[in-house]
Amino acid sequence: MLTHTKKTERISHVEEIELIRVAQGSHPVKAKRALDKLVLANFGLIHKLVSKFPMKNASVSHDDLFQEGVAGLIHAIHKFDVKRGYRLSTYSYNWINAYVRRYYQNHSRNVRVPIHISDAQFEINKLIRKLTTEL
Repeated sequence: MLTHTKKTERISHVEEIELIRVAQGSHPVKAKRALDKLVLANFGLIHKLVSKFPMKNASVSHDDLFQEGVAGLIHAIHKFDVKRGYRLSTYSYNWINAYVRRYYQNHSRNVRVPIHISDAQFEINKLIRKLTTEL
């Protein structure tokens, strides 16, 4: 299990591109090492996204959401197109968010609510909090 234990060094854009090419390559040992380095370099992004979800329900733990965030990051690394010129963190933000949100919505309640209804409720609650602070 991957855990966030210390602050990791940032990698440069050039090094990131090279690691992504290796991770998407066919050599399994080198690809695994590159993938591990990319995941470790982006732990902060995963932690930032996971910390946005309320942990008032005991059925979903921070570690479970973090693992789903890692799965989303790995998916983003495999789908990332280096030719577009973006940073991996920019591209992977939505994949990590989607994986974590889907896991949270499917496991945080005793009765499963469809994702689109849960998304609507999340947006309504966010709007209620915003209007409460303004008014």
